[in-house]
Amino acid sequence: MDLIFDIMSSGNYLNNKAEIDKNHKVVCAGRDDLHDLIEDEKIEQAIRHLSSNQYASAIQKIVDLSKIEYFQKNKTTEGFSAETLLQKDPSREIDESLNGTITKLGFTKRNLSFTKFDEYEKCPKMFWYKHVLNALPENQEAPALSKGSTFHEIVEESAKRQQEGQIDNADVLLKSLESKWTSEGYLTQSIQKENQDKESLKPALKSYQKWSSTNPNRIVGLEIPFTIHIGDYPIDGFIDRLEQTPEGEYVVVDYKTGGKNKKINKIWESLQLNIYCMAVKEKKEFGKLPKKAMFFYVEKPENEQFFVYDVDPTQVEAARKKLEDYVKAIRSKEFDAKPEMFTCKFCSYADICDDALEE
Repeated sequence: MDLIFDIMSSGNYLNNKAEIDKNHKVVCAGRDDLHDLIEDEKIEQAIRHLSSNQYASAIQKIVDLSKIEYFQKNKTTEGFSAETLLQKDPSREIDESLNGTITKLGFTKRNLSFTKFDEYEKCPKMFWYKHVLNALPENQEAPALSKGSTFHEIVEESAKRQQEGQIDNADVLLKSLESKWTSEGYLTQSIQKENQDKESLKPALKSYQKWSSTNPNRIVGLEIPFTIHIGDYPIDGFIDRLEQTPEGEYVVVDYKTGGKNKKINKIWESLQLNIYCMAVKEKKEFGKLPKKAMFFYVEKPENEQFFVYDVDPTQVEAARKKLEDYVKAIRSKEFDAKPEMFTCKFCSYADICDDALEE
């Protein structure tokens, strides 16, 4: 049976329209709709009381809302108690705010990665914007990521075939580029930019093919997932390629697109490569540090493509210590800006950051 509910009667239920004054607003409703109407009315009343500083009356409406929710779950109000709801202490932050000290927001995610550490190292405030506030930059499209992902996908599939004894020629890789290229990462970019990036992968793939087809090492892993722990934080990532030399030593290879003018003066300090070294050692199937770890910049001139790190256990431990210090700083909410002209120039948050340097 449908009931007639008079909103202006403060929750009275009437049997027929004749009982409702003609000036009142009338709503005909089934039981479920009726519950929603009551709930909406209580919410509006609570807001009005809060707006006029009638906090006791607002609390009463909130208790009513809690009772409505209890009824919807249990189909009865029997057993309902507002005791737990009313036993709430004021938040600690309110005292700090009233005293003029605002509590900084902290990093709440349960895992870190090299990328997050790299962002923190460049500028803690950049890290804060991205991973604490979860602020999205104005341009969320990432052409460089799209281009890099396409390259990685093509060479991973080719390397898998190489593991099975089939070595692709350059034409195979270029055909893969045609079939795998997508415009999704270029929706906010010009067609010229997209074509330029696509064309830049052709010599990059040829360079990869020449290197891989003459490489004497055996491929033992591709896109190897790993998790290591720094403090109580898991550090997740993937190793592009792990090889084994004829002497049984391991070599880490990380591909990089772009970076035609890239220079790395102290490769042994690379957090990324040292994290990969830790991961290889902690993997049971490998169990030791690699002999070498390298970045392969596929778009640079042939004699400038490789940045090779002769792995040093002392440097690996130094990198671990630095990561531990970063974890402590993140836990302590140390997110002060580290403005530098180059970093600020390419920071996605420069337009909203008071500390950003301008040219």
